[in-house]
Amino acid sequence: MDFFKRRKLNKVTTKLEKDNRVNKENKVQKENKTKRNLKSKKINLKNETKNIDICEPIKSKNFKLDTSLKIQFMFHKDIVIKPDFTIKSLKDSSKKIYIIYCGEYKRMYKMMLYICQFKINPGFIRYSLSYNVNPFDTTTTTKQQYYYIIFKSGYFDILKYAILKNKINLYDFKNILSKFLRNYSKLNKKHGFIYNNINSESLGINKINSNMNLIMLDYSYSFDKNIKSIQRTLSKEYFLLKKYYNLDKINEKYEGNYEIISILLLINICNSYLNDIPKLIIITEEDNTFFNKKYELYDKINYLLKKDYFKTL
Repeated sequence: MDFFKRRKLNKVTTKLEKDNRVNKENKVQKENKTKRNLKSKKINLKNETKNIDICEPIKSKNFKLDTSLKIQFMFHKDIVIKPDFTIKSLKDSSKKIYIIYCGEYKRMYKMMLYICQFKINPGFIRYSLSYNVNPFDTTTTTKQQYYYIIFKSGYFDILKYAILKNKINLYDFKNILSKFLRNYSKLNKKHGFIYNNINSESLGINKINSNMNLIMLDYSYSFDKNIKSIQRTLSKEYFLLKKYYNLDKINEKYEGNYEIISILLLINICNSYLNDIPKLIIITEEDNTFFNKKYELYDKINYLLKKDYFKTL
């Protein structure tokens, strides 16, 4: 091969090698770019998942009818049967206990909303629409819409009935009430939340293993910074009890005092059943003066928790 042919061949070979190197570099760059894009999409997808508001269907009132209730749960027993709400015990295939609580819109909507937004006990694993106050009765439907939540449990009952059945003692009551009030104080401070319905029939006991909690069951009169309060008509019985337990000097016109009076009535009434020698929680003139000032509810609950009654736990 002469010099010129060899030189020409070398040039062609060099050009091919250069083209191959460039193509290889371009391919690597393209692959890296694709990986970066995929990674970016994955991160974005992860962020989008995090930003999904699980409370949105409740806020928008976009409730769907769940037809898989009977497939995933078995009816265990009735706990409460009322014309406008029911509470039942359920079991799943592994024999774990759950509670299904179903009622009218007035009772259930704010309960679902507050539990979801503020992460209030007991939480729920499912919520749904129903056309019967008994969600397991799919053969009878009504024009009335009902809503239900399902939450984990081991033992559940209305506070009043748990006391009457001797399912809790005085120590249990003080313990769960103290825990309940501490959580309630935090909710009020953070969200301006007021339950506005404290009594032995609107509170329940939910026990999972050794963990027992007092939970709110009827949010009909509840409100917060975003939901306006509902004016309550106070009964004659309320004022008679208030006077009987020497609470008539606490004036309802001051912030949170209706709740404070309701808590004190709950303590004294429950004590009368749980204690062989009932001891009232004593409210002094100094206490009355404190409650009849413009403090927030959480300040008044925290003050109440310092009373001797809660120091004997």
